[in-house]
Amino acid sequence: TDSQRQSLARSMPALLAALEEAATPDQSLVHLDQYLHSGPGPEQTLAYLADHPRAVEILVRLFVGSSYLTQVLQQNPGYLARLTQYNQLSEIKSREQFLHEGLVACAAARDWSAALTELRRFQKWELLRIATCDKFGLLDFKAATLQLSLLADGIVQALVQLASQELRIDAGEFCVLAMGKLGGEELNYSSDIDLVFLCEGDSGRFLALAQRLIRGLSDPSANGFFYRVDMRLRPWGRAGALVEAEDEDGVALAYLLAPDGGGTKLAGGVQVVTPASPLGAALLGKRAGDEVELKLGGRPRVLTITRVW
Repeated sequence: TDSQRQSLARSMPALLAALEEAATPDQSLVHLDQYLHSGPGPEQTLAYLADHPRAVEILVRLFVGSSYLTQVLQQNPGYLARLTQYNQLSEIKSREQFLHEGLVACAAARDWSAALTELRRFQKWELLRIATCDKFGLLDFKAATLQLSLLADGIVQALVQLASQELRIDAGEFCVLAMGKLGGEELNYSSDIDLVFLCEGDSGRFLALAQRLIRGLSDPSANGFFYRVDMRLRPWGRAGALVEAEDEDGVALAYLLAPDGGGTKLAGGVQVVTPASPLGAALLGKRAGDEVELKLGGRPRVLTITRVW
């Protein structure tokens, strides 16, 4: 439309200046076109960009640096105005501050699903805020990765609290250890997070909490997911996985691969098996969708793996 062309012409000097410094200007233009059609509409967005040249520079820098950040901004187009106007963009936050602000963001949520939605919105905003500071030199690389790591810590702690309240489980004897890049406080914008769970006493008490936490962190939704979670960093390697399966009759089964304690029954119907046993050896290294053929109780059985934790 004429108004769109006028707004584009007004924003052109800032756009050309930003593209001139961009490493991949063609890619930035493609992402800009996608962004224009992801929010309230090209006309309103172009008018905003024409009135706020700083917003044009923010867009181009974020679009060049990361396809992940581009996707986050396209899913949350309203965050551009917040980035442009926010007075404390380069604020350094502690782990406790991220936790507190995350819980405040979802305090009014009616249920678990609504709480996840609000907490994801909080996380996406913080990711974009940190990334903008990173791209404009307001944070150096070490400070940016530390802030990303502390944000992830806060999100995990918030989900432990929310999940334990939802399930009415006392999480006082449940501990989440961060390994890998998160444990070293070197997380980047699209890193997996490597976690290990520890608890006091019978681990079966916390099985539902652990499952709820992993699903809350990694299951996709309309506004994305928090983090991909890797639970395979254990002292004995892949042994230690929780394997869910179905037999040929559709009966649900659950096995915990562990270095010892084979035959032990845990809460929730989970059976401990060791890698040295025929069943444990057959399950070791399997993924969701794989089939396992073996003899159990003296008769041939076929198990279909439905999920591996």
